Amino acid sequence: MAGLSVSPVVASLLGVLAPIAVAVVSWKLGPADAAEPDDSSRLALLALMIGPFSIGLIGGVCGGITVRTHETFSPSPAERVAEWQAAGLTKEQALEFVTKDGAATGENHPGRITALFGQNTAVDLVQFAPVFRGSDLRAMLQAYKSLGGAWQHFAEELEASNLSSEQKVQMARAVYNLETDSRP
Repeated sequence: MAGLSVSPVVASLLGVLAPIAVAVVSWKLGPADAAEPDDSSRLALLALMIGPFSIGLIGGVCGGITVRTHETFSPSPAERVAEWQAAGLTKEQALEFVTKDGAATGENHPGRITALFGQNTAVDLVQFAPVFRGSDLRAMLQAYKSLGGAWQHFAEELEASNLSSEQKVQMARAVYNLETDSRP
């Protein structure tokens, strides 16, 4: 069952819960001998305790995989478009990014496979969290540039844009927040 889970946390919890459940049931029932009539009823009780637990574990793992695969708790496309618009994109650009999400292949297209620009992951971007909590535009642009590729291109385009410094800071922070799912 633990092998069905893509989450190491779930796999670890299953590895801990199963022995604990067996230990509790064994402790509660004590040693049993199936040949004795009194002990056979205790074994039936053991089956009644372990059966639903096992079925629950299997159902939980299968349900979790289904929820994750179908992105049940993910924001709707309309919510994702609204987030991109809040980051400063036009409605058309936001719609393009959302509709091509997951299938985009260009350097300057976001893809759900890796990251916003299809290169470094959000994990790489998270290392700059203190920079994006501040308001130093130069530090933010340097952080994006240090990741190279499309992130560097984004920083250069933002730097060259006609936006005010405050708007550039807001844009840099909004893209960071979208990519890392952090909130200010």
